[in-house]
Amino acid sequence: MDPSGKTLLQCAADSMANSKASEEFGVSKVAQSLSTAMYLFGVGSGAIFAGPLSESVGRNPTYLVSTFCYLCFVLGTALTPSFGGQVVCRYFVGLFSSATLGINGASVRTNSTR
Repeated sequence: MDPSGKTLLQCAADSMANSKASEEFGVSKVAQSLSTAMYLFGVGSGAIFAGPLSESVGRNPTYLVSTFCYLCFVLGTALTPSFGGQVVCRYFVGLFSSATLGINGASVRTNSTR
């Protein structure tokens, strides 16, 4: 522990953006960390569906639709006036970004075996 009583992990999780956002929404820094947690939960839950969806409808439509939805929810995250809206939008940002993260390996493999 350092002299301020914080552990290394707590110091790493304390960022300037988190501090500014918690001030803007009037919530604690711990509550603001929920936004990041929901993003990661969305990435994890979206990866379950992205692979099978890309195999059934194709990779290009999956990329295009998920990227469009991702951009809409990123815009929603930026423009929402409430903390609850930010948390919900961050979940969907993670959900739709997981398609790009989850199926890019299959796209590379498909293109390299031709």
